[in-house]
Amino acid sequence: MNKKGGIFKRGLVIFTEGPTDKIFYKALVEYIMMQNSLKNRVDVLEIVDLGGIGNFSRKLIGIFKSRILIKNKDTKFTVICTYDTDVFELATKPPVNWTSVRKELRSLGALKVIEIKATRMIEDWFLFDTMGLCKFLGIGSVTPKGKDGNEKMKFLFRKANRVYTKGSECGEFIKDLNFKIIHNCLQKEVAQLSIYLFK
Repeated sequence: MNKKGGIFKRGLVIFTEGPTDKIFYKALVEYIMMQNSLKNRVDVLEIVDLGGIGNFSRKLIGIFKSRILIKNKDTKFTVICTYDTDVFELATKPPVNWTSVRKELRSLGALKVIEIKATRMIEDWFLFDTMGLCKFLGIGSVTPKGKDGNEKMKFLFRKANRVYTKGSECGEFIKDLNFKIIHNCLQKEVAQLSIYLFK
């Protein structure tokens, strides 16, 4: 109940590291919603690009407090933070203190705070549909080579005389990805997303 005795709306905020991640999650959300068309969707959905892992905590809290909550005073939000795990694996001091982030978001009224981690990077998720990537690039089916997902994406793009730059807005290929394949590969990772997109 809100202060006027009415029922609060339900909302979901998805924070992403960068612009390509935002495009990916938007497409993934659309796929999940399409597969669950009879369910009641949340009243408010926001997908926010934080522009990198640098100052992730400060930007996330600031946007949630001064933008999301201000314009949705009658809405209670679940917050999903998405990120690649590679920047945490070798860091002596992790760039984000998730305990602190969860505590602060809850103090601001978040109903639940969830992390969705791409192990090791979101490029590994794109590569679940190598055929779709090759179709977008206009190249024959090839097995990407490289030490990690980023290197493999660069390999595929080079085959088409194009450049893939991690962290920049280069998500035009996402429209050619088969999200049935991707979602099937990621059911465990995105299970919470599939729950909190709906009331």
